[in-house]
Amino acid sequence: MNDELHALSGAYAVHALPYAEWVRFDRHLRACAGCATEVRRLRETAARLAEAVAQPPPARLRPRLLDAARRSTHPPPARRPGGGHGGGHGGGD
Repeated sequence: MNDELHALSGAYAVHALPYAEWVRFDRHLRACAGCATEVRRLRETAARLAEAVAQPPPARLRPRLLDAARRSTHPPPARRPGGGHGGGHGGGD
């Protein structure tokens, strides 16, 4: 057992690892059922804690955001062949 890797489960669960450590722990996670279970439980707990303190946004925020979007000078996303939008799911940031 690599105690150094096992100690990273909390930071991994809340997306707080630098990329190189994230890659290393992610590889470890695929082979370690104990860490996988711990990460899942920690993420569930973090979600519950976030829900406990979450507040709805102010009502005046929605019209302000919609107005800002209408006034945006950014071009619409490019269409992909076949009707999909460009961009995908995250990635190369």
